[in-house]
Parts: sequence; structure tokens; C-alpha cells
Amino acid sequence: MGLFSRWTRRPEPEQAAPVQHTGPIFPVFRTVSEMPASTIERYEGELPEPVLRMWREHGIGLVGDGFVRVVDPVAFQADGGVTLRSGVPLFLTALNDTIVWIPESGTFTAMKLRWGAMDIVSERGEDFELALRRFGDPEYQLRVLESRHYTEAVERLGVPDITEGFAYRLPLAMGGRHRASELTLGSSLVTQSILLQADTPALRCYRPSQVEPRDDY
Repeated sequence: MGLFSRWTRRPEPEQAAPVQHTGPIFPVFRTVSEMPASTIERYEGELPEPVLRMWREHGIGLVGDGFVRVVDPVAFQADGGVTLRSGVPLFLTALNDTIVWIPESGTFTAMKLRWGAMDIVSERGEDFELALRRFGDPEYQLRVLESRHYTEAVERLGVPDITEGFAYRLPLAMGGRHRASELTLGSSLVTQSILLQADTPALRCYRPSQVEPRDDY
């Protein structure tokens, strides 16, 4: 130290300014029903505040074009929806993928049952509300959540009801064809049960940048 301390001491790292968010979590949202007060109370103090605000602002319903849906995690689990014990199911997609918040890792995991895969779809340590808002971003949905076939199927079949989703006529794990023309409309929970029996999901991607949307086959 002594004479040379002023040359060897490293400067203190600058603290990043907190991200300021304004407006509703999702600029476009179609509310189907209010989130039960009992669900909000159940998770108060357990989930990050933006989730509770999302529930109060939007309730249960469809984000943007309807690909991502906000669900009641209590009812979803009670009705047999597929999730992870280590997390809380916050969203369901119209392709029957459950999106789960994992408190221990501080990340979102998408259970893409159509592939028999699980992808971590947010970065560790990133601003939580920014990650939450991203589920309403069409480009994020297309690249990370692999929503392309949904967009194509809507032109033919319309936007599914909150309890419904699109599924391939034959599960991909059983040799089904990965094409939008193969999608049919049905109950999301029934489809999830069938897909889980066809293939147990395994961790595939550890961060959003690793996801590579698949071509048709």
C-alpha cells in the first residue's frame, strides 16, 4: 500500500440506476375475469410486486394477440395444469406451454410440452418487471416462445378461448408433423395431459439466446 496505493486501488463500480416503469404491465390486454382476491392474498409477500400489480390491473385474460394468457395459478394447479413444483405458473400459451416463475433461480421457465422441452426464457438477475413485460412483446414471443404457428393458425381457426389452445393432430413426440396446418383447437388442460404422457419435458436451453425456433418438417 503506502506510496503506490493510489495507483493500485480499483475504482468502485458504478451502481446501475434502477429501471423506471410506467403504465400498465401490458399495453394491450383482454380481461376475461378478475383475479380472485384469495389468489392475490395467497401469493402476497411470496411473488414479486409486479405480478400482484399485473393481477390487479389486468386480471385473468389474453395478452396482446392472445398467444400468452394470464392464469390463476391456484385454479390452474387445482384443475390439473402441468407445472413445476419449484415454481408458480403465471402464464399459459395458446400452444399449451406453461410459463413458470422459479423463485429460487429468479427466472422464468417455459414448459414447451409440444417439444417435450423446457427453456429458461429470462436472464438471471435482470430487472423482474422488464422480464414480465417482455411476455407481451411479439418479437420475443416469436423468437423465444416460438409462437409462429399460432399466428398462422389464428388466420384459419380464430383466437382460442381462454380455456382452449392449438395442438398438433399427432403429438410431435409421436411423429406428428410440425406445420401450422396440422393444428386443431381443443381444451388446453386435456392437451397438456396428453402431451405429458407422450413425452416428459427435459431442460433444453439455459438462457433465451440459446432458443432456436424450428423450421417446419
